[in-house]
Amino acid sequence: MERSHGRSKPGEVASLLECVEVVGDSVYELHRSLRRLNHTETGYNFVLQMNDVQTWVSAALTDDDTCIDDFNVNGKMKIVVRGLILRIARLASVALAFINSYARV
Repeated sequence: MERSHGRSKPGEVASLLECVEVVGDSVYELHRSLRRLNHTETGYNFVLQMNDVQTWVSAALTDDDTCIDDFNVNGKMKIVVRGLILRIARLASVALAFINSYARV
């Protein structure tokens, strides 16, 4: 970020580190979802597995929202971070739509 947007202010660094941690949680939840989707079973277990996946992807979306909401800096850095997080959130939202459709099958 410093290379492309210049020297960061202390508040920006703290907000960015917090955001990185929250997005890391989001990535973890998405990885859990992928692992579970790779090992789905039919029958009752399928329903439970899809509930888990839906919960984890929803949590990933919440984490993304938390990053944006808690980013306590204004200016160029917030615009850049918000744009990046919104891209991640859109992809997770699309993934959740596919998962919801798959779960109904």
